[in-house]
Amino acid sequence: MHSILRTLLVFILLAAAGFAADFAEWRKKAETGDANAQFNLGVMYDNGMGVPKDDAEAAKWYRKAAEQGTALAQFNLGFMYYNGEGVLKDDEEAVKWYRKAADQGFAAAQNSLGYCYDKGEGVPKDYAEAMSWYRKAADQGFATAQYNLGLMYKNGNGVPKDLVQTHVWWNIAGAKGHENAKTNLEIVEEQMTSEQKAEAMKLARDLFAKLPKGK
Repeated sequence: MHSILRTLLVFILLAAAGFAADFAEWRKKAETGDANAQFNLGVMYDNGMGVPKDDAEAAKWYRKAAEQGTALAQFNLGFMYYNGEGVLKDDEEAVKWYRKAADQGFAAAQNSLGYCYDKGEGVPKDYAEAMSWYRKAADQGFATAQYNLGLMYKNGNGVPKDLVQTHVWWNIAGAKGHENAKTNLEIVEEQMTSEQKAEAMKLARDLFAKLPKGK
């Protein structure tokens, strides 16, 4: 989940950043303390764009940008600690950087922080905290968090089991193309009464109209 999510984010960021400048220009700006250039260098090393792929260099430049408060760099640095890419795997460090980005309202980091609480990775397992962070990201229109939120309702983790709420969140996530949500929605529907499905559909329509349309 983390890997797919971050890959999508990286390509979105690359398109937005417009990597027309050459490596030397980005490096020069990065060395003067430009946080955006530091982040871009991290992305270039992370993905082998214009330079050989080098996870350690990527982590180094992400850290410089992260320490300046750049949420995207904080999230990517957390991811590298979570997976042991360019740094020793350290779930507590991953949580630290995810939290910094999450506190800035970065939905992907909020989802990842929720996942860490959900699984007890880097923090004690705490379903209530997981629910809280998933919900923050889900309310921003983040489909992966919406799927995770539905899963919490399905399993009764941190909340009573609730197939209606499961259906609501998987329906919304599925409408945004989340494949697991689409598949599991069909399964959960087989366990619901027609009244429950009707209620869930109405709640989903009302909620979907209010939520941002982001991923």
